[in-house]
Amino acid sequence: MRPQFHHAIDIAPTIYEAVGINMPTEVNGTKQIPLAGVSMMYSFAKADAPGTRTTQYFETGGHRAIYHNGWVASAFHGVPWQVTGSIDFAKDKWELYNIDKDFSQAEDLAAKELAKLKELQSLFDREAKKFQVYPLDDRFVERAVNSARPSVIAGRNSFTYKTGTARIPEGSAPPIYQRSHRITAQVVIPDQKIEGVIIATGAVRRATPCMSRITNWFMNTISSVRTVTG
Repeated sequence: MRPQFHHAIDIAPTIYEAVGINMPTEVNGTKQIPLAGVSMMYSFAKADAPGTRTTQYFETGGHRAIYHNGWVASAFHGVPWQVTGSIDFAKDKWELYNIDKDFSQAEDLAAKELAKLKELQSLFDREAKKFQVYPLDDRFVERAVNSARPSVIAGRNSFTYKTGTARIPEGSAPPIYQRSHRITAQVVIPDQKIEGVIIATGAVRRATPCMSRITNWFMNTISSVRTVTG
């Protein structure tokens, strides 16, 4: 366990330092963007060493936050069930926490520490410009269903996938929902004890797995091949 603040972007720099190599500046003729993270190697030998990750911005779906030297300022944007349209970012309510003393972020200090809040808001703006966060875009459905986006499936009605194909992004997969379709799988099962998913499509709200064998809650096999939608 280490107490220093770090982010997922610090993992790659740590691996590079651990194996003693530098990140390539160019790959196949394409210049690489410099790593934004910092190595965590310094903490391996000394658990209480001062942290080197002093600032980190966060932004997803319009939600914003900034960490800096033990303080976190954050602005929750909108509600999860509103998936269309956009909300005025100027109306977001910012909160402020000293996570060195209040790790669970139970006490909002925004009203008491207004100067600190403004400092962190300004820092978020600088970091957002530095890392190309702007313009902020909180649209969900409009970004997911965009007819102007280049597509590898537009105009196609037949798709063939070979052995080893795995995890095709939804935007590049056949659009089978809300339309009639047929899926044919040629499968060789050498051992009758083998069971599992042959093909599955879906995300958080919907899924359609095709199983080689399905077992219900009471561990009874109910079909050898069946498609379940849920």
